[in-house]
Amino acid sequence: FTAGGVPRVLAAAELAGPLAEELRAHRDSRSRGGAAFNDALWQPRRFAAGEPIFASLKVEVLRARNLPARKPNGASDPYAACWLAGSHWQTRVQRSTTMPEWDDRRTVSVDRSDAMLHVAVFDWAQRGAHAYMGEVIVPASVLVAQRELKVWYALAAGEAQEAGAVGGEVLIATSVVERDDEADPFRGHPGPGRLLARRDAPGAAEVARALGMGAAGKVRKLGSVEVALRDLPPRAQAEAQRHREPYRTASARMLDTGVDPEVRAAAVRPGEERLRLHVRIVGATNVAAGDVGGMSDPYCVVFAGSSLARTAVKKKTLSPTWDEDVVLPVEKAEDESLAATAVHVCVFDWDVDGRDDFLGDAFLSLAALERLQPGELLAQALRLTDAEGNGAGQVQLEIGLDQGPQDARDGGGSDAGGAGDGQGR
Repeated sequence: FTAGGVPRVLAAAELAGPLAEELRAHRDSRSRGGAAFNDALWQPRRFAAGEPIFASLKVEVLRARNLPARKPNGASDPYAACWLAGSHWQTRVQRSTTMPEWDDRRTVSVDRSDAMLHVAVFDWAQRGAHAYMGEVIVPASVLVAQRELKVWYALAAGEAQEAGAVGGEVLIATSVVERDDEADPFRGHPGPGRLLARRDAPGAAEVARALGMGAAGKVRKLGSVEVALRDLPPRAQAEAQRHREPYRTASARMLDTGVDPEVRAAAVRPGEERLRLHVRIVGATNVAAGDVGGMSDPYCVVFAGSSLARTAVKKKTLSPTWDEDVVLPVEKAEDESLAATAVHVCVFDWDVDGRDDFLGDAFLSLAALERLQPGELLAQALRLTDAEGNGAGQVQLEIGLDQGPQDARDGGGSDAGGAGDGQGR
């Protein structure tokens, strides 16, 4: 992720939907105006007592050069707005210059390795929108790994911009004040798929390595990895039938907004873990229609051992795209159980009354998945089968092995937040 010790900044187009939307909101909040002319802003995130902190970073937004001239006098009134891990600040406005000297220094607490340092430069206006001049996006994990950096970053466009509207460079220095890898919920990686819109996006492999993932994923063919319900042991078949029952977690909040992503990670004791699977739930095609009108509101649930992950609901579609990443620990289990034999993938149609309809499912052999090597990726389209054994579309998954069995440092596993919990940085 670095060239000669200099991080390659991310482009906004490489970022996945929720994070891209968050950065767009950052830009919009400034573009609408409202920043005081010469008053630096500092809004640090307040952490509760005892809340774990992954790292404390000193961030210095020092100066910029060769910025676009956005005023009739051939200059600009530039300032930098900054966001990191829930903290927000901005420099003072420098009057009538394209070479501002801000010398702004902050110490920011970062609670997770998938946070992004987002620095956007604007031209201040007394009335109306502040003109956007470009931005820099750097993963906090890279800044922490490098420990000390002082770099001239080229400003890039976050959205489609008119010619000449974006340009120049900004000098940013960062240094690690404190670091505690054990406090990071991802222990160095959130999964690059959560951050990147496409696996083949420029820099995807570099981002993955910087986040502790190794290669972004060498595709591996394992031959037949699917198993049929009828081929499972009787006890496993009974468990699978229970999974097919409507997956109900409806509440007043869900009735208003639809089912949000959720992960329930098994609490696995040290030495009793079989696998840690990194699962990307990509999407599905041609799922059954569960609603009047010939559409569905589909979501997917992946059962792996005692762990499970549920995607968000996608409204009124038969070909949903979820694009959600989760890490699921799989415990050692008895030979006749479903947890010992297969990963169970179910697709449901969400209903507002909580009586969700089962649309179809598929099974992956755990024994086959154990043949994966770290850094390898199984990209698989699974044939969904409905309750009568008929074809019901396909679901696409990408599966790799996580960094390895948890040890005593992991504390034996814990319940995880939702698959989307970490997307608002």
